[in-house]
This record gives sequence, C-alpha cells and structure tokens, in this order.
Amino acid sequence: MSYQNVDPVLGVFANTIEELDYGIGVTLTTTGGVVTGQLVSGRAWAKAYTERIGLEPESPATEVLGHVFKGLQETLSPATNADTDAEEEQENSNYPSFIHLTEARYLSAGNLVPQGNDTVPWRGRLDQVVAWSVGRMGNS
Repeated sequence: MSYQNVDPVLGVFANTIEELDYGIGVTLTTTGGVVTGQLVSGRAWAKAYTERIGLEPESPATEVLGHVFKGLQETLSPATNADTDAEEEQENSNYPSFIHLTEARYLSAGNLVPQGNDTVPWRGRLDQVVAWSVGRMGNS
C-alpha cells in the first residue's frame, strides 16, 4: 500500500474507527466509483459479511465460511493488531490498509444500488480513496 496516496485526515479517521469499534456514515469516491455507507471497524465488517452470506445452517459451506470469517473477525480486532513488533510498526504507517463499510451502496447512473433495504458490506484499499465526506448519500 502506498501511504503517500492516503489522505492523512481519512487515515486518522479510519484508524480511530478501528480502535473505538465505532461507526459513522460516509461517502467515498474511489478509483472504481462512488460508494456510501457506514464506516466501521474491520471486525464489525467481518461480522456483517458473515451475516450477509446467510447460507443454510449446517451445510459444509456454512461451516467452512464460518471458520474463515470467525478467524477474520479475530484477526481484524484492535487487540490482535496491537501485537505487532515495534520495528514493523515504525516501517509501516499507523493507518489501516483497508477501509470497511456496512450498509453500502454504489452510485451508478445517478442511482444508488442496491435499491430498497438491500445493502452490502464493502471493503476497499484506503490508498484508493481519492475523496470523501462524512454523511451518506440517499435516494430522493
């Protein structure tokens, strides 16, 4: 990740969200388009993603994905991330590599998709966000 491309205000904002496990509405312009939703911690995103998958109970796929996302929730928790050694921390920025949204929608041809109550968890590289604002877009 190129930390030179990260807006330092957004980097600190995302880092604070990770540490506090808090959420706030944002709109992001990325190199791939505009996305709006609730900025959350990686752990909250993994939980939302697990719920979104909604596979049939007791299926082999549910069991495998359950293990993957349970491990991901643990990996993304701030307590686990704090265990990195001091040299690695000095070499890397304090910003998270990825930014996470729940209740995400994409702006496409003047409309937010998906429409209605259907939303998706979204994860993107922090260094690919080119502009942002606090607050979510809504359909009028």
